[in-house]
Amino acid sequence: LVRLEQEHFYLKKGVRLVQVAKQLHTNTSYLSAIINEYKGCNFKTYINDLRISYVKNQLMTSALWRHYSIEDMATDCGFANRNVFTRVFTQSTGITPAEFVATLRKEPAGPTVTKTQASTAI
Repeated sequence: LVRLEQEHFYLKKGVRLVQVAKQLHTNTSYLSAIINEYKGCNFKTYINDLRISYVKNQLMTSALWRHYSIEDMATDCGFANRNVFTRVFTQSTGITPAEFVATLRKEPAGPTVTKTQASTAI
């Protein structure tokens, strides 16, 4: 699971337990039991938690993400649509994605790197 998490498998729209089990060369019952035991939740909750963690990290570390529409955020992190994304995000954080972004925009900006600086650093 760690390797798959690092590869961001959960960002694929419509990812299913059976697909992940095939990737790991196991069966769905065993994978489901592992997720329940080690992650403390079912597969759907596990995927949604990973997606919300990903989008929160992107929003906190990327000024560009703070300008994305809610629809774009939902699509980029694998949710079927903005309504599902907003519902899951709000359940996880207690605030809507728009409120989360507004809070981040109020915080003082950290160091920024321009495209020129980034390309010369390589």
